This record gives sequence, structure tokens and C-alpha cells, in this order.
Amino acid sequence: ARHKKWMQSTHRRLKGKGKSDARCRELVALHLPKGSGPRDRQGVHTFSAGDLRMVKQAYTDEWNQPYREATRTMVDLRDLRREQKQIIEKLYKVTEAEFARKQAEEKAATGLAGISLFGGAVAKALNKASESPTEAPPVSKVKGVDQIAKELGI
Repeated sequence: ARHKKWMQSTHRRLKGKGKSDARCRELVALHLPKGSGPRDRQGVHTFSAGDLRMVKQAYTDEWNQPYREATRTMVDLRDLRREQKQIIEKLYKVTEAEFARKQAEEKAATGLAGISLFGGAVAKALNKASESPTEAPPVSKVKGVDQIAKELGI
């Protein structure tokens, strides 16, 4: 606040002594670049419209630079996430899909083998029927539900 008041009072004082606007600006606003426009009566380059555009552009670029960097970083992170998902999908196809298929086959095999109708009476009746001398298939080749369950540990 003090510096602003000093700039204001110094500008008024210099203008009161007959200095041009360009001279006052050069003496008071040291943070601004010197003008590159045509010279005024006192031989000082004025601040042209092109100078104004360049200063404004530099100022907005300075303010927007962190935002641009953050946006660029977010886009890069999004791309990395997509690439990571693709790699995970490929890895799953190679490793987990085969494992899941084997588990599904095991579940299907154990699920069918574990079915016992009427407490296993049907399987026992089938075994007894296969033991009868009138039937041709040997008993060792025909497995009952109970035998399959014992083999699978159910």
C-alpha cells in the first residue's frame, strides 16, 4: 500500500514539474519495460500498443503456466492409467484366464460328482446292477458316484 501511494504521489509530482507521461512511467514504474514506440517531446520512447500486448501476454503466460503444467500432468497420468489397464488385461489373459478356466473345470467336475440322489441309493443300486452276472460291463470300469467322490476327496 505504501509503494502504491509513493508511485501515485511521485507521478503527480513529476507531471506537475512538466515531465511527459513516458518519462514519469520510466521513473516511477521500474517494474515495467521501457517503451519501444515513437519518441515524445522529451526524447523518451513511448509505450506502444505492441508493447502493451507483449506485457499482457507475458503476465497471463506467467499466471497460466502452473495451470498448463497441471493439465499436462493430468493428461499424462490419464494416458498412463489407460496403458496400465491394457497391460493388466494382457497379463490377465496370459495368467489368470487359464487359472480361472481350470478352476471352473474342477468345480464342474466336483459339482457333478458330488451329486448324490436319495443319499447315494441310486449309485448303490447301479453298482449292484452292474455286479449281476447277466450284465456284460465289468464293475471295475463303471465307477459309482461314491467312488468318484472318494477320489476327489468330497
